Amino acid sequence: MKDIIRHFEKGIIKNVTFVQGRIKEVNTDYFINRIEEGIAQNDNLNGQTNVKGKMTSFKFFNNDKEFHGILNYLREDLPMVVQKCTLEDAWGIKCEKGDWTKPHEHNTMWSGIVYLNDNETPLCFPELNLEVKPRKNEYFFFNGIIQHGTSPLKDGPKYAIPFNLIEVKEWDK
Repeated sequence: MKDIIRHFEKGIIKNVTFVQGRIKEVNTDYFINRIEEGIAQNDNLNGQTNVKGKMTSFKFFNNDKEFHGILNYLREDLPMVVQKCTLEDAWGIKCEKGDWTKPHEHNTMWSGIVYLNDNETPLCFPELNLEVKPRKNEYFFFNGIIQHGTSPLKDGPKYAIPFNLIEVKEWDK
């Protein structure tokens, strides 16, 4: 017979990181066309995840050289964080008017999203009391434990590439 010695659930306060930035040059036409290709493929995740719109497979951009160019830009912009990380997954989304993203968090150290066009429906981070309207070539980079989502889009389409990074430990090398 097993005895539970101790069990409790308690929220704790932790510091988190949130960065909003702009990438000078993103080949948005290339990425939008790739997203259109990905959402038409058999392995798409349209409507199956927290994104209640169209979505590519989770690893759709993992081997994409253009996307790795964006990650290299972030490595320059956020060297203290991104240098010690590797790409876990990167996918494309297309949301139309009325589509939305359920509030959620990611099970990863770092998450980010790069926007490929402007949209008036804000991305909401309720725990940070923050709402940000997506703008073309902007990125948001944050701890994956921060909850985020959107209300139904007032206009569309909205194209973006969300991604997750995992920290590479010295013993993992």
